[in-house]
Amino acid sequence: QLDVFVDHVKTEFDFSPSTKEHPFEVKPNPREIIEYRRKIDAEDVALLTFIQPKHYKMLERKSLETSAKQAIENKSDAIIVTGKRTGHVPTFSAIVIAKKAARNFPVGLGSGFSRKNARDFLPLIDFAIVGTDLKYEGKTDNPVDPERVKELVKIVQALRL
Repeated sequence: QLDVFVDHVKTEFDFSPSTKEHPFEVKPNPREIIEYRRKIDAEDVALLTFIQPKHYKMLERKSLETSAKQAIENKSDAIIVTGKRTGHVPTFSAIVIAKKAARNFPVGLGSGFSRKNARDFLPLIDFAIVGTDLKYEGKTDNPVDPERVKELVKIVQALRL
C-alpha cells in the first residue's frame, strides 16, 4: 500500500505535530518505484496505490479520473479512493469516477468504510481498507475490537453471496 504514487502533494497531517510544523512535498516517480520493486525481486507483491490521498494537499491541478488512469498506466495493481481524513468516506461520485476511469481494474475504498455503510459501498468497490470502525469505541488509536470485526465479516459475507 503506497500513499503517494502519481500525485504531487504536500502533507496536511492534522495528527502529527512535527509534520504540521514542518510540512513536506512528495513528488513521486512511479517508474522509479516500479523499477525498485523489480530490483528487489518483489514483482509478485501487489502495489495498491492511493490516488489524491487523504492527509495531503494536491499541488497540481488534475482530475481524479486522470490520477486513476496515471496509476494504472504506471503499473499500480489496484487503486484506492479515500476521503479527506482518516475515517471519512469519499463521496459516491468519487468512487464512480474512479471505477469508470479504471474500467475493469480493481478499485478500493481507503477510508470511512464501516459496518453502517458496507451495504451501500460494497456494490461499488472491489475491496476496502478498514481501520477506525473496527477499533474499540470507533477511535483510531484504540486496539481492534474482535466483536466489531465479526459484525463486519457477517455483513460482507451476506452481501457477497
